Amino acid sequence: IRGEDFTWVQMVGYLVTITAFSGYSALKATEVEKEQDAEIRKMVSMEEGKDGEQAEEAAPSSFLQKLSTVDLTSCFFWFALLIVVGCGYQAGVLSVIERSGGLFGHPYDLATLQVPPAPFISKEHDQGLGAPVSSSVKALWVDEEHFLLHASDSAQLVRREDSSYLSSAWLVTSNRFGTVQLRALYEKDQSRWLDCNFQLTFNSYEACDFWMTPQRYDAWGATEERHPQFILRHAGSYEGNNSVVQNQTRLMWGTDATPFRVSDWVPETCGFRPQPPAPVRYEEAANQVTVTMSTHLAKYADSIKFRQVLTNVFKHLKEGEFYIKEFLIIDDWYDGRSEDLNGKQQGPTVDESRRENLAFFPGCVGLNASVAEERMPHNRCTFIYQSKEERGQARAVNILLDLMTTDFWLHIDMDTVFQQDFYVSRALQPIFEQQEKCEELAAPDTTTTTTTTTTTT
Repeated sequence: IRGEDFTWVQMVGYLVTITAFSGYSALKATEVEKEQDAEIRKMVSMEEGKDGEQAEEAAPSSFLQKLSTVDLTSCFFWFALLIVVGCGYQAGVLSVIERSGGLFGHPYDLATLQVPPAPFISKEHDQGLGAPVSSSVKALWVDEEHFLLHASDSAQLVRREDSSYLSSAWLVTSNRFGTVQLRALYEKDQSRWLDCNFQLTFNSYEACDFWMTPQRYDAWGATEERHPQFILRHAGSYEGNNSVVQNQTRLMWGTDATPFRVSDWVPETCGFRPQPPAPVRYEEAANQVTVTMSTHLAKYADSIKFRQVLTNVFKHLKEGEFYIKEFLIIDDWYDGRSEDLNGKQQGPTVDESRRENLAFFPGCVGLNASVAEERMPHNRCTFIYQSKEERGQARAVNILLDLMTTDFWLHIDMDTVFQQDFYVSRALQPIFEQQEKCEELAAPDTTTTTTTTTTTT
């Protein structure tokens, strides 16, 4: 039987609360007994009229009697209340529950073949956080002379030798799409996390959150290389020295990110069989498809979801170089700050959200809707920003229709996530096959026409 998820801080809080109320009940029971004893002594004193009894009552109280006068009920109540407040502070401010699900860390039990890992998010769990996942063991390297190796307390870029083969073993873990942590594997089931100072720590809460993306948006859907390249940047940071850069044998923060190749630490040869394209290449549709999306990111969880959906489009939508002319993503306006992952209106503003998403997809450009018609032809990925006066889904669709110059339109919904490669020619195939059938039905029957003409003559 699987119960609800819990944290050890919650368990401690519940234990203290139960103890407090148990003590409260015991205290009340003791007070009732004392009152009954006092009534009995009073009755005996009144009946017998003994002066010794009165003298005893006037005698100084013992230590236990003084202790009984302390308001233990209030002490238990305030102690339990402080525990509850502490649990709330830990969950809401320190975000311990958000990161790992427990005070003592959360094991990344779910494995995935995808890099970067994509946490599973069910329809019921729509907060941007999913079941934490981990890749298979990977090796990250710049070239044959510079593998990312973990020493005793730091990471460095040096040549991998047979004696240091295990030091190149890393797990790429994630509980939020696009944001990863690097976990170094050691012998005897030991592991450490890479922090933002590029040091290794046993504390998972000190692990640095990286964005792991290709150098350009269109690299998601490029022909799969044997060792794909990714760049690492500080999660949520889109200005300044936010990229991981190679400095000889060390890592540092800089502006021009160093691409890392990612390969299986233990090579794997089994892959998925891809879906084949349409048997015919439709020359009439060459460069005649516009792919669009519309977003409204008033919740920060939707912003994370949008990045995952668009990444899947770039990665799994095939034949884009031949058929697709451009990607148009229109973003609606919202006032104030967005709703953060804790349900508070403390998330990024619409401008901050747009800069963040644009930084997540290098190579795309952002334009206001009023000037989007003047976009450069070579910009195949454009983020279009609605103003406050242009807000609304209906206006967004009209803006997209005015901007499109192609014969075919493919709109991707925010809930669409490709699980395997999808070929554009497969979407075009029924259109052209139906067109051929219509042309066949519309064509005149030459044999019947000739016969009719001869009979008339």
